[in-house]
Amino acid sequence: MKDNKNAEMRQSFPFRRCLWWAVRLGLIGYALSLSLQFYRRQERIRQKTEERTGSRMPRAISEAIEQFYADYNKLPVPLNGSPTGSDTDTDTSPENRLVTIIADKEGPVADLQNPRNIDYMEGFKPATANRKDGPPWKYGLMSDATTEAPGIVDPWGNYFRIRLDSDGNKELANPNTDQVAEGRTKIIKRVLVWSAGKDGNWDTWADNHMSWD
Repeated sequence: MKDNKNAEMRQSFPFRRCLWWAVRLGLIGYALSLSLQFYRRQERIRQKTEERTGSRMPRAISEAIEQFYADYNKLPVPLNGSPTGSDTDTDTSPENRLVTIIADKEGPVADLQNPRNIDYMEGFKPATANRKDGPPWKYGLMSDATTEAPGIVDPWGNYFRIRLDSDGNKELANPNTDQVAEGRTKIIKRVLVWSAGKDGNWDTWADNHMSWD
């Protein structure tokens, strides 16, 4: 009788062991599934935040430059603006120094453009370090490591492009090729600001964020 019982126990041991491993693997799989769902949910939230911030930033930059115009009755003149017809194309990189002017970072220079020392970028948050591959900064105001001149980057680490109404006729050539193809060649604005969007491609306007409708 005892030998039979021992034999039954030996026969049932592999089954119990397999059952134990099955339960353990099932719990691990369930935990991994929960972790994956959490990661996907966080990724969706992050992407929505990027898009929401990316859509707001061009308008905020445009409004800051418009306020500069309201205060000084002129637009800021960037260091390295490139003419587009009678208007000027520039960007928010430190090199062009447009942000330097409107963020009150000019310092003691002879051709001071913001003599009242108004910080039109006061509401902008400092950029955050980019922990992934690509540009070192994203989401806001950053500074050049060498010159300490300020710039502004979008949620994907790219500078914004800006078109200024340098000739004062209150209209600008529309940079959006999709809108131009539909016949909207001019925009009645003093300032246009746009980004390359999530894909970083200036030519794909579907995801580019703009300061105009």
